[in-house]
Amino acid sequence: MARWQELDKFVRRVVPAIRRSQQKTAAALLDGLLRGQKIGLTSVARGMRDDTTVKHRIKRAGRFCQNFGIEMSRVFDGLGRYLLAPDRLNVIAIDWTDRGDYMLLKASLIFQKRSLPLAWRFVWKWQYEKSQNDEEQKLIEELIRAVGNRPWVLLADRGFGRADLFRWLDERAVQFVIRVSGNAWMEHLWFTGTIDNVPRRAGRGWM
Repeated sequence: MARWQELDKFVRRVVPAIRRSQQKTAAALLDGLLRGQKIGLTSVARGMRDDTTVKHRIKRAGRFCQNFGIEMSRVFDGLGRYLLAPDRLNVIAIDWTDRGDYMLLKASLIFQKRSLPLAWRFVWKWQYEKSQNDEEQKLIEELIRAVGNRPWVLLADRGFGRADLFRWLDERAVQFVIRVSGNAWMEHLWFTGTIDNVPRRAGRGWM
């Protein structure tokens, strides 16, 4: 089967609810992105394969990207159905990436030393500075819905290491592994103090 047909089949499987014309456009854009290897309407349009001009393809791509009728939550749900395993633990990592004028918050499935995007949010930097915590919780809520009853664990770096997020995750029964700094304070039945003073045996901390 040709790659174009495989892409079309993939798009139809991930977002079956959108119109067929929208599925074809999404597959054409994905093909253009893979061929051009660059993000941007012009680059994607040049990589698309049809009998129209590049100018026409740019307009087609722009109309599709500005179509707010396509709900991203449906895309995330479709990616979850397509990528997540029902019978083994799915490790999903979240992280922020600086993209210039805006920040990208992305959740990815860790699979065979690769990271496969499952859900994401773009946030302007001025918005990121005011509501970083809210944006993180909104994305995790998208994950909770997309994952459904599949087993999973959330993985994040120390930028997410805050007590209110830990409590929020516990309330929603989300398993998580999040790095924290060594001077973070903890209270337990058998230990109270900073993380870097947790008693260790054979180089391993006991939690």
